[in-house]
Amino acid sequence: VPEQPRPRAALSRPMRRRPHQAIILAAGLATRLRPLTAGQPKATLPIWNRPALHHVLDLLVRWGVRDALINLHHQPDAVFQAARRWTGPIRLAFSFEPLQPLGTGGALRAAAWCLDAHPFWLVNADVMADADPAPLLAALAGPGRPLAALWMVPDAGPRTVAIQDGFVADFAVPNPGTPGTATFSGVHLVRPELLRYLPDTPVSSIITAYRRAMADGRRIAGVTLPGAYWDDIGTFPEYRRAHAAILAAWRTGAPGGRLCDPGADRVHRALRRRGVRVAGFAAVAPDAVIGRGARLQNCVIGAGAAVA
Repeated sequence: VPEQPRPRAALSRPMRRRPHQAIILAAGLATRLRPLTAGQPKATLPIWNRPALHHVLDLLVRWGVRDALINLHHQPDAVFQAARRWTGPIRLAFSFEPLQPLGTGGALRAAAWCLDAHPFWLVNADVMADADPAPLLAALAGPGRPLAALWMVPDAGPRTVAIQDGFVADFAVPNPGTPGTATFSGVHLVRPELLRYLPDTPVSSIITAYRRAMADGRRIAGVTLPGAYWDDIGTFPEYRRAHAAILAAWRTGAPGGRLCDPGADRVHRALRRRGVRVAGFAAVAPDAVIGRGARLQNCVIGAGAAVA
């Protein structure tokens, strides 16, 4: 893409409105989920019978987003078609990365043409979340004028990021999981000035830009969201765990329950009436065929599948 003009400093004022733009990162190869993702990209994997991408878009609608760009590389047509099937109000654009994934920084550089001078959301397509973004908005507009506000999860995941006084001190601590560390959720609220810190290379990580900005005296806020639901679906155990957590949240009315298929318990009862044993959860696609006497335990049965 042609080099994009740098955002002018005069336009970079504290935000006066909710961000209306977002970039969704959906280009990854998802190697940890192979062989499942050899046949489909992670953004289209079903979470209670809806593509993960649809849940991300629903979240952004609730956060006030009106325009979003999705970057594509691995099986791009599948992601594109899934986006077309979504029926929400966000206007969608796409950024193709045909030769190789450009990384989080390279994807942002390639997508900069769609951004205006206001802060925007940058979100991984595999993040399952249900949260109020108010603490992130407040942090970005608060003291110190941080360049970005990152949603940090203090009690789950690898906890590799050090947080001091509400700001990121280190993105890769030598002692993960110790007090003062948290897991980055994959949700960023970013000022467009970050673009000037991106490396001048096609492929890069946004973490490099953050580190450059911190070396230049800019601050990156690390923010927790009380009462929020967050889960990653990067591995098979995480993918199954997210289904179980979402079902439990739906049954108790907790955050995250809106990601569940409201007919899940009805499907479980119908299966049991047909002699199918269900233990834990079974997320069964509407056209899947489950034989009498089958046993389903904490499993996802995809579209077109048959269980004898």
